[in-house]
Amino acid sequence: MLRVDAHDYKGADVRGKVVLVMNDDPSGDPALFGGKTRLWYGRWDYKYLEAARHGAAGAIVIHATPSAAYPWQVVTSSNAREKFELPAQGEPRLVAKMWATEDASRRIAALGGQDLDRLRAAAESRSARPVALGIRLALPVDADVRRIESANVLGVLPGSDPALAKEAVVYTAHHDQFEAARKRALAR
Repeated sequence: MLRVDAHDYKGADVRGKVVLVMNDDPSGDPALFGGKTRLWYGRWDYKYLEAARHGAAGAIVIHATPSAAYPWQVVTSSNAREKFELPAQGEPRLVAKMWATEDASRRIAALGGQDLDRLRAAAESRSARPVALGIRLALPVDADVRRIESANVLGVLPGSDPALAKEAVVYTAHHDQFEAARKRALAR
């Protein structure tokens, strides 16, 4: 199923399915998503969150250098190692978060009798609707899931204002930044 943003699900049932999504947002209409302005709603992480929120089992983000604003090499080098995350209890999650080159995405669309360029052109319209490709893909992946302990710390200090009780302020830093600073200090 090809989709552009959360509103393009338009009631489509994607529970347990894998969605094929465009990176970025439609840019032809300046009133829609800010035109060519890159917004969070067009980013891959938002696409994954929305797919999970709609019950999808997985999402494949279509990589095209113009829409992503970076070459395929960035995707491969950014995903060459294991990833860590802290799952929020009860938060919907994807079983598989994937990327595909434009050529691979073209082949996926063609398996469902669709033309990727026509689907993308149609997606520029506010009236765009999801398109079920009606195909099954077997994508074997070797993966090990393991739990680790980290030196990172998370703390919560609840505020006293009931009107702001559900809001949060997050202060964050990377532990490795402190380690690098410590090593520089020791080298002096």
